[in-house]
Amino acid sequence: MEKMDDIKNVKMLMDRFFDGATSIDEERRLYAFFASDDVPAELEEYCEMFRDFALLVPPATPAAAGGNTAGEEPDGRGECCMPVPPQTRRRFAVLRRVSVAAAAVVLIAAGIFIAEDIRYRNRLSSLYGGSYMIVDGQRTDNLKKILPHIESTLRMVEIQEHRASAEAAITAAEQDVLGAISDPEERERIRRLLE
Repeated sequence: MEKMDDIKNVKMLMDRFFDGATSIDEERRLYAFFASDDVPAELEEYCEMFRDFALLVPPATPAAAGGNTAGEEPDGRGECCMPVPPQTRRRFAVLRRVSVAAAAVVLIAAGIFIAEDIRYRNRLSSLYGGSYMIVDGQRTDNLKKILPHIESTLRMVEIQEHRASAEAAITAAEQDVLGAISDPEERERIRRLLE
């Protein structure tokens, strides 16, 4: 009858384990149960899983394991395991939160960068869609290759427009100066100087 109660307890602990409601000690009891040779056939399918989980659990604290009275227990590497102080746990928790926040910021920045790149490409497509160039005798419509040429051509056009407007302003100013001179000989002499 005791064996049946043990199986019921194990099943209850398993349910709590899968719900994430077990304590470390309860998990250790489950791991010990599935590591034993007394696992009933109906639960054998869980043996390998719980044995794998058992490898992830830190060793028991000295008080729980009945370790030495100095409060230390060897961990197999020649070092001693001590309970983690609350301040250290808080530091790790803060460090974890900062790491998660930094990762979130990086993901958001990457998302913004990708969205801007997509928006830029869509803008280019709407402005220059269907544009092409003949480069070395071959037609290309790759906007990344064409864009620098288009921008350089637009800059040259702006420079020419600026020069033309400057020349028009100079010509208008010269005409104003010549129109203001009443003496025809003086006007002719100044016109030759301006040319």
